[in-house]
Amino acid sequence: MQPGVQPSIEPNAAITSRIAAFDLIRIFATFSVIVVHVATPIVRNNLPDNSLWYTGNLYHAIFRSGIPLFLMLTGALLLPRAIGLKFSFKRFLRVLFPFTFWTAIFLVAYNKITDLTISDFIDGMLNGVTGYYWYVYLIIPIYFLLPLIRKTILNSSLTAENGVIITSITIALWYAANLLLPAVTGVIEHIIYLEFVIVGYLLSAYKKESWLSKTSVNLIFIVAGIVATYLSTYVIISDKMVHIEFFYTSVNLAIFLKAIGLWFILQKLTTKLPDRVTQSISYVSRFTFAIFLMHPLVIDFILVSRLGFSLNFEQPGTGIFTVSLLCFVFAAIIAVLLSKLPFGKYTY
Repeated sequence: MQPGVQPSIEPNAAITSRIAAFDLIRIFATFSVIVVHVATPIVRNNLPDNSLWYTGNLYHAIFRSGIPLFLMLTGALLLPRAIGLKFSFKRFLRVLFPFTFWTAIFLVAYNKITDLTISDFIDGMLNGVTGYYWYVYLIIPIYFLLPLIRKTILNSSLTAENGVIITSITIALWYAANLLLPAVTGVIEHIIYLEFVIVGYLLSAYKKESWLSKTSVNLIFIVAGIVATYLSTYVIISDKMVHIEFFYTSVNLAIFLKAIGLWFILQKLTTKLPDRVTQSISYVSRFTFAIFLMHPLVIDFILVSRLGFSLNFEQPGTGIFTVSLLCFVFAAIIAVLLSKLPFGKYTY
């Protein structure tokens, strides 16, 4: 798409079916969330005066792009089809059924069944049984805003470059608000999340080669994003000597730019893979929402309780990756097995 040319956003004009490249991005984003979960105890329980912290910080710097990638996928895959509230309600139900199932499993896993009440379940649904479910409460309102966003984009001449620049400016405003007006940072964060959705669509709908899609630019974004996240976190924690996750937040500029780099690199990687591999990727990606929802349970009740792993790694360099990979694999197997049961489609 040339600058100033209106993007096509009709239902059949952009991406409307499962594409292996986006499936790979979805799998990577899901795995990234798991890695961050596994690496978090290392950075929370240690400071830069302990060598373990540096490894945990590196993992965070590398894998802190899952949320932007998820939101960009929402824009790329759903925004072209977001016509009317009927669409939004279908997406809401698509999330509601697995979320309800895994909320119930969570409550039963961590409590005695005889102690549970209906109010516990309602509270779990409304407030979340774990902090890792915050993304669910973010994406549901976005689904209902998609038809409005679609109409807005349809009547604009916004380009991918424009979207990236505008989002970067909004992120700069978020930095300023953190210093000058903290009360509005939450509002700005949610605006940035919506911009991630729009950027995802614009990147997917772009018909012409752009400097954004150049491999050299993608690699610069990825490396610079990792280095900036790593060093900024090191500097702020070394100064305060307390755990601070400010530069791990998904709306940071370094994390956003790294997500853009990964967006293109992962798509290019997919073109190099054999058809059998891409077919497997597409199959596994169907279960990523269930993998995301159950991964804390897999960590606690299989890897830690049953297999004896500890998240207080003595060798975090290999330990974090090993536990994260095992978690993803076990969760994927469970999700596939559950899908074979009657009404199994409601679990993922």
